[in-house]
Amino acid sequence: WYRISSIQFRNHRKLLSVDDKIAITGGRNVKNDYYDLSHEYNFLDRDIVVEGPIVFTMRESFDRYFDHRISKTFDSPERPADTRMQRVRRNGYWRSVRRDNSRNVRKYEERMARAFLPDSDIIILAIIEE
Repeated sequence: WYRISSIQFRNHRKLLSVDDKIAITGGRNVKNDYYDLSHEYNFLDRDIVVEGPIVFTMRESFDRYFDHRISKTFDSPERPADTRMQRVRRNGYWRSVRRDNSRNVRKYEERMARAFLPDSDIIILAIIEE
């Protein structure tokens, strides 16, 4: 039996809470395309600014979900070793031989480069109030 909550369930909840007094929540993603700075896309994300006692409840709800046992933390895959052991048969005997693993290392590095945004694609917005 499967638990419905664990089948292909992804958390897209986003919450920025400042001192439990003010919060921003909504569908905003962090990339230039989502701030109307793309030449190719026009995403229409919506955010809402919330103030007051409800912000504590929002943050508490978010933390409760994040800390729940059904939530999984992303674990970055380990970088493959530069060499790998391979079993080969020579003269009728099996032997372990150390082989170059640079192809797998290169594939790993390419995959990781696509998985995360380069710094140039990130915008940091700050609201400063005195």
